Amino acid sequence: MKPKPIRKTAITDNTKLMEMGEKLWNDTKLGKSGMACATCHADGKGLKKSPFPKYIKMANDILTLDQMINFCMMNPMKGKPLQWNSPEMTALAAYAQSHAKEEGAPANPCAAKNPCGMKNPCGKK
Repeated sequence: MKPKPIRKTAITDNTKLMEMGEKLWNDTKLGKSGMACATCHADGKGLKKSPFPKYIKMANDILTLDQMINFCMMNPMKGKPLQWNSPEMTALAAYAQSHAKEEGAPANPCAAKNPCGMKNPCGKK
């Protein structure tokens, strides 16, 4: 018996996946705050190589990588969560993992104490 696919179209080209991930990583239109993943994580800053699930202080919770991506989508970026089986989620997770480093904290571009709690964290329109 053939296994059931998780999405209509399988992802088979890693180069295209990483290109999609890079585009999404820099896309300020994924949310309403004017921020992108790269706003806080330029060149992988703050992305640690330690495996998920792990405790994330910002969320005050133990999360998987996909859950962390959606936490950022909904909070600092003020966007909608990505579907678990979407090509976008797969691309962002692959891109984030490929750029993870051993050190460095994420940037706080507007020096806000709680960028997640603000409607417009950096005063961008």
